[in-house]
Amino acid sequence: MASDFSRIDRIQDFMQASLATIIQQEINDPRLAKMVTVTGVIVSKDMKHAKVYVTVLPDDKAKESVRILNNAAGFIRTTLAKRVTFRSLPNLRFYYDDTTIQANRVGKLLDEVYPFNASPAEEDNDNNSE
Repeated sequence: MASDFSRIDRIQDFMQASLATIIQQEINDPRLAKMVTVTGVIVSKDMKHAKVYVTVLPDDKAKESVRILNNAAGFIRTTLAKRVTFRSLPNLRFYYDDTTIQANRVGKLLDEVYPFNASPAEEDNDNNSE
């Protein structure tokens, strides 16, 4: 049970928190969107590469913000290296995480199907009680 949370998981969580702080406090590019959130980090088993997933508000600045982050990946990696004691630090690659947009789209579709804020379970209960 002690190894339920693997070393890679701990590294990913640490990198996620550290990268969020670095992006908010160290990147001073005025073109970068104000609200950039690191939603996840996936590190390869060999620790050579890391995919960093971010959400951006407003959404229309997402593409440009991801491009800026990828251009600043060397600076971000160097800044991260000063905060950690890893033997090697993975190369960073930033990706836009659109799960919130997809979740909102699914939510709207569900609202169209069940327009009165009634969940399918509530409707089944109403139908069964009659």
